[in-house]
Amino acid sequence: MSVLIVQVLLILVVINVARTRRKKTTWALQQLRWRLWLSIVGIVIGLVLPTLGPAQPGSPLALLSIALTLYSVFVLSKALYRKIDLKRSMPGVG
Repeated sequence: MSVLIVQVLLILVVINVARTRRKKTTWALQQLRWRLWLSIVGIVIGLVLPTLGPAQPGSPLALLSIALTLYSVFVLSKALYRKIDLKRSMPGVG
């Protein structure tokens, strides 16, 4: 249970970091869509990866899964914030 709490806290921190760093992002709309889908695939792979083999806490497979999931959440939230910024600056974008 404590591992789940730590992972949720890490995800919240990653989302907050993505929110603060979104102004440095210069992704165009096409790049934005590509990164959205790629990050969703990364999240799914990161969540499914431990079920493919024995992933004990601290094992390389578990660490890879956590890292892939956190990075994908970071890219997804950064892309969503960028999309919101583009919609505000150009009303026809979406």
